[in-house]
Amino acid sequence: MHVLFVGDVVGPRAVHWLAGRLPALRAEHAVDLAVVNAENCGADAASMTVEAVELLLAAGADVITGGNHAFDGAEVEAVLTHERVLRPLNVGEEVPGRGMLALEAAGEAVRVVVLADRDALDFAPPFARMTLDAYSAWRALAPGPTTIIDMHAQSVAAKQGLAYALDGQVAAVLGTHTHEPTLPLHLLARGTALVTDVGMTGPSGGPQGMDAQGVVARVRGLLASELPPGPANGEIVLSAVLLEILDGVTRSVIRLGSDGRAPLPPAGVTGVAVTDVFASIPVGDRDAAVSWYGTLLGRPPDLVPNEDEAAWRISASGWIYLIADPGRAGSSLQTLLVEDLDALLAGVAARGVAIGPVDVMSNGVRHTTLTDADGNRLKLGQVPEG
Repeated sequence: MHVLFVGDVVGPRAVHWLAGRLPALRAEHAVDLAVVNAENCGADAASMTVEAVELLLAAGADVITGGNHAFDGAEVEAVLTHERVLRPLNVGEEVPGRGMLALEAAGEAVRVVVLADRDALDFAPPFARMTLDAYSAWRALAPGPTTIIDMHAQSVAAKQGLAYALDGQVAAVLGTHTHEPTLPLHLLARGTALVTDVGMTGPSGGPQGMDAQGVVARVRGLLASELPPGPANGEIVLSAVLLEILDGVTRSVIRLGSDGRAPLPPAGVTGVAVTDVFASIPVGDRDAAVSWYGTLLGRPPDLVPNEDEAAWRISASGWIYLIADPGRAGSSLQTLLVEDLDALLAGVAARGVAIGPVDVMSNGVRHTTLTDADGNRLKLGQVPEG
């Protein structure tokens, strides 16, 4: 069974973005069950709406989960009583909705459970505070089929502790709530997958996908209102994990990037993963080169090991690396592929770096070449979609 779990969806724009991609994600990864945490899908990025729930379900989600914000907004009762929506199990019995849903996927029974810690539920309205700790709430459930837990918690210890306590009893404990994806993807000894936080599917450019100016104003004490600041306006990013489950436990867990694809496998003839790649550029005058590349990239170096070297991180594992080497200066050609060539070049030109014409290759790749004072060439390109 292949299970796709999508982290907290923030704001209506992210809902529509994800809805447009879910069918392709399901097809490409042969997804049998898609679970989407959408507790931030409302216009305020701190509530849920029936419209957003229905849109995600129509696009291919099977279960919609929520945490503390499942209890916020004008449509609380309608959302929580929806047959495919879950809220934390460990609140009072009088609270509307359900914390567990059993269904069928890939010809077998599976259930999704939502639990939360006290810190997360302290952000919920008073009627929805925690009445039972997560582990006790789990133990109160009758034995069941393959189980995936959305652990909506502020505490790292609460998420990881629950996973270790239930290792081998559940397929996965997947953390939500903080919106910040954690790097390690754990597969515990008895087969339970642990992701401390899956992360956020929503707009970049602000804390936790929220409007930066509103958050800053609140931090500085300039806003007396406790109303949420609403979603940010940046590019939508995807935070999701894909699980392969067999016989009730997880065989593999991978994280999907914003393009909906799994990362490439480790490279190298020995099979050892490559952690960082440095694109070396030999220069005659390091200080002058640092000034030019700093203007080009819009910031000072991220790493200055010594007086002869300087480096900028340009991707998760890629660096531009300057080294003072007058004998080889000008001999470098480096190629960088970017998502939006026009936006990059506009920013570069605004910072005073001369740019040449943009050419188009026969395969549709658009590119241009910049040349530094030593004659090193930096080719910037964009691959067409599809």
